[in-house]
Amino acid sequence: MKELSVLFKKEFKKSDVGCWGRIVIPKEAEKYLPSLSEKQGIVLWIRDVHSSQVWGMKYKYWANNKSRMYVLDSAGSFIRKMDWSTSP
Repeated sequence: MKELSVLFKKEFKKSDVGCWGRIVIPKEAEKYLPSLSEKQGIVLWIRDVHSSQVWGMKYKYWANNKSRMYVLDSAGSFIRKMDWSTSP
C-alpha cells in the first residue's frame, strides 16, 4: 500500500454541501492539481481512501476578478453518499 500524505485541507461550508452539487477548492490546492487551460475543465477520478470507491468529478474554474476560483463540479452523488448534504 502506498503511503498517503495530505496535500491540502478543506473545511466544508454550507455552500459546498448544499443543492449545487459542487465543492469549492482552496486556492493553495492549485499547485497539486492539473493545470487548466480552459474553463470547461477536466474530469478527475478521485478514489475515496476509506471505501476505495472512485468518483468522477469535473475540475474547473470560474474567473473571479483577476484570479480564478476552482471547483469540483458533479460532486452531488459523493456529497450525498458521505451524508454531508444540507438539502432535502
